Amino acid sequence: MAVLGSGVDVCYPAENLSIYDRLLASGGGVISEYEPGTRPDRWRFPARNRILAAISAAIVVVEAAATGGALITARLGAEIGRPVFVVPGDVDRETSEGCNRLIRDGAHPVLGASDLIEELTLVVGPPAPRLGTEHGIPAEGIQVSDLPGVWSLSLTETLVKLGRLEMEGKVRRLGDTVLPA
Repeated sequence: MAVLGSGVDVCYPAENLSIYDRLLASGGGVISEYEPGTRPDRWRFPARNRILAAISAAIVVVEAAATGGALITARLGAEIGRPVFVVPGDVDRETSEGCNRLIRDGAHPVLGASDLIEELTLVVGPPAPRLGTEHGIPAEGIQVSDLPGVWSLSLTETLVKLGRLEMEGKVRRLGDTVLPA
């Protein structure tokens, strides 16, 4: 699901059009509180973040400077009771300052995918077990490093899909091996 700071017919930035199209083609959705044709303005994005926080089970901040939209979303989420998870960063990196401050102020640090999956299971409950074979995972399992070729995806896209399948209880990991659930 994507929440836009513009009308639903305005893809911003324009180079994200392929992501926009893939999202819709895969059954995802695009929502906005703005009328079609509304152009993005800087002030619309912080306003949009309250919708992001409201429709999310949890807020995950991967990178954030001392100010910015991610921190606005984290604050709004915390105000309405959403758990806030944060990937810590180098203390001398400008784009980690916001993350590290969130952790200092009580957000849950996330050091890897298993941390996030474990924490989210506490928030949204355990996933319903399902078979993973329809996703190209043989009964004997497959190495994580082989999945991009099996799924014809980039490594990043593969890790996102794998995380989603784990959250949904369709697959499980044993070290570097992915098995049907």
